[in-house]
Amino acid sequence: AADDPAEPVKDRLFDVCMQRFDALQPWREAIKAIARDIPVDPMAAICLGLQRRRSMIWMLEKAGVSSAGLKGRVRAAGLNAIMLSAIRVWLKDDSEDMSATMARLDRDLARADKLVQSLQGGKPFQRTEETANS
Repeated sequence: AADDPAEPVKDRLFDVCMQRFDALQPWREAIKAIARDIPVDPMAAICLGLQRRRSMIWMLEKAGVSSAGLKGRVRAAGLNAIMLSAIRVWLKDDSEDMSATMARLDRDLARADKLVQSLQGGKPFQRTEETANS
């Protein structure tokens, strides 16, 4: 589960992201229309970008990952990139179980986890003390 501190961060983020896709599913057609309009409406893109940042911060925190400071901004930006990639798949994923979306999300989170591990000298991405104590 997303709130289980014993679970790896990658798995908690996966759970939170899939919960988000489950919640968005009833509005998928409307989101498709918005996605088509964004490239030709810069003001809408700016507004959506600000809202997406808040959403990524909320998702990180829900998964028990700090969004504070510069590291938090980098984490939010990384999660945003992962979610944008997964949303592109989700908009075309007509399966009931969202298997293509889950596969993309899992792949991208695994890549991000490997990147974080390489930047941390081989240590897996972990819950921060700041978040664990809150």
